[in-house]
Amino acid sequence: MGVLVENLNDVFEEFAAYFAGGRDCDRPMVHSGLLKRDRLDYTVASLETVDEYLKYLHEHWHGQTGGEWDRAVLWGGAYVGEVIRRYAPRPYDWVAFDVFIRAFPVTTELLGSEKTLAVCALLTRRGAARANFTLPIAKTLKFVVDGPEDSVHFYAVCQVRPSDTDDGVM
Repeated sequence: MGVLVENLNDVFEEFAAYFAGGRDCDRPMVHSGLLKRDRLDYTVASLETVDEYLKYLHEHWHGQTGGEWDRAVLWGGAYVGEVIRRYAPRPYDWVAFDVFIRAFPVTTELLGSEKTLAVCALLTRRGAARANFTLPIAKTLKFVVDGPEDSVHFYAVCQVRPSDTDDGVM
């Protein structure tokens, strides 16, 4: 039986809706006018549109952090994670970094011991006996920093593919 941890699914569903334009928010996201929100339908294919937006951010990122940039990464990562949650053959929940490392302290060897934007929340395999997780926020940030070789579309395709095993770190 897996370790039970509280989830943040409702919070990250809301963040994804802010990103996709399905919900209004008075806090701006950097270059949001360039995001083709009419194409964001929570399908894996819609992540190609997210890749286009993140590519623009990458090309215009010069180390900026905070505010509008952080919201683009957090909300964009939430959208990527919600797509994975809808299409993965295994159930996932959003879990806060602090809650996750309390349940699985050994993961600090990989994640570090300090909460950062990249790992503020993880998608964790529901009911997994081991620390089974994936990091859509970190992947979104990695695209902004490193560029298209860190495609969130490709990442999600790999995450929703059925696997031979149901346990272990993803």
